[in-house]
Amino acid sequence: MTLANARYLVSIYSIGSIVGVVLMTLLSRLHIRPTVLMLSNTSISLVTLIAMTTIFRPIVLFVGSFTIGFSAAGGVMQVGLTVMSKLFPKKKGLITGIYYTAGSLSSFSIPIITGYLYHFSVWYIMLLDCFIAFLGVLISTIVVFNTKKLI
Repeated sequence: MTLANARYLVSIYSIGSIVGVVLMTLLSRLHIRPTVLMLSNTSISLVTLIAMTTIFRPIVLFVGSFTIGFSAAGGVMQVGLTVMSKLFPKKKGLITGIYYTAGSLSSFSIPIITGYLYHFSVWYIMLLDCFIAFLGVLISTIVVFNTKKLI
């Protein structure tokens, strides 16, 4: 893939992210449970990442970049924070601090890990992404089933 094509995919990802934020806002106003939004978005991300990892075609990468931006970046952080705040209403400040600290740690450490994996193959980076998305689906599923009455 050329550098120009890679940059184009990042732009498509960003557009997907903006669309995702708008849609998550609209869906939350329809009183859809945030845990269901979280599970659906992590599931969409996992399926998309698997498709992008196994079907290396330009159209799959194009649609996948938009979909990942939409589902993984488009408001999922806010939905996750909403869920955590509802689970621990008396500790909202602490929860917000822990939540964003974890996000910051991942923003620091993931590029180091992917930089190391890049020396072997980009495919390993995609596998790592799939693994992280799988963990997200697993954790989201646990949260949905354990919070049916709470959220």
